[in-house]
Amino acid sequence: MIHDNNTSQVTSCHVSIVVLGVSYQSNSEALCFLRQFAGGKAGQRPFVILIDNGDAPDLSSALSDAERTQRDLMVHIPGSNLGYFGGAASALDAFLLTYPLPDWVIVCNVDLFVQDENFFSRLISYSRSHTHSVVAPGVISGLSGKDQNPFMRVRPHRLRMKFYKILFQWYPAHLIYSVMYLIKEKLHKLSHGSEVGMPEPLGTGEPLPIYAGHGAFLAFRKSYFEAGGSLRHGAFLFGEEIFVAETVKRLGLTIGYDPRLRVFHRGHTTTGYIPSQQIAVHVREAARYCADTWFSG
Repeated sequence: MIHDNNTSQVTSCHVSIVVLGVSYQSNSEALCFLRQFAGGKAGQRPFVILIDNGDAPDLSSALSDAERTQRDLMVHIPGSNLGYFGGAASALDAFLLTYPLPDWVIVCNVDLFVQDENFFSRLISYSRSHTHSVVAPGVISGLSGKDQNPFMRVRPHRLRMKFYKILFQWYPAHLIYSVMYLIKEKLHKLSHGSEVGMPEPLGTGEPLPIYAGHGAFLAFRKSYFEAGGSLRHGAFLFGEEIFVAETVKRLGLTIGYDPRLRVFHRGHTTTGYIPSQQIAVHVREAARYCADTWFSG
């Protein structure tokens, strides 16, 4: 059963799309995320669950009365910080106690804006022409203006993953890597000027098969879960892209990058561009987990 701060709402009707937005101490972004889905016609919007992983006052108390009683706009409170996919998995488990498995489950950050009001109907429409079990849309970075997808076009060599494992063991090396990345992204934005972030015309081609999509926004078709896929990532934070890619590979499924679908990603509102020592610990653990679990051979 999905709870908000004041009500417990139950229904047995079929839900086509569930959006699981995960927040940790990002209340302003979380409320903006939740409210972008408010309004509109019932039945034409997704069922949105905001996962509040933080220990701040309950986010649902900040919603208006109208928003609080909207049956497809809710807040899920795990009670402790379960991490990104951990929080999403907790909310999905609670959802499935009452509702059947939806056609699509979307896991995303809350610093995202879906500016296309037809985004979700396009997802359903486009998916009729392909069988990809996971879809990665265009994720436009607020830092660089670039599309963050495809995250990886092909599977990385095990030496690359071993390099990341070694690199992120050392906090100074992680800092240098992060600063270089930040400079690179800023330079890209400066070099492209006013063109940054401008949407491209919607294409008509099929999605491009890729190894991994950016973890900020991933859409999972029902077939992913029916084949045995889950959101139970072995690391607390980071490495979700590799986890999904390897799960899909193991199940004999595919991931498709569809640039006709586009979202805007502010980015790093929780973790920051320059990692704290605690964030660096999570990155180190995720790099080790991914390298040892899937690239040890």
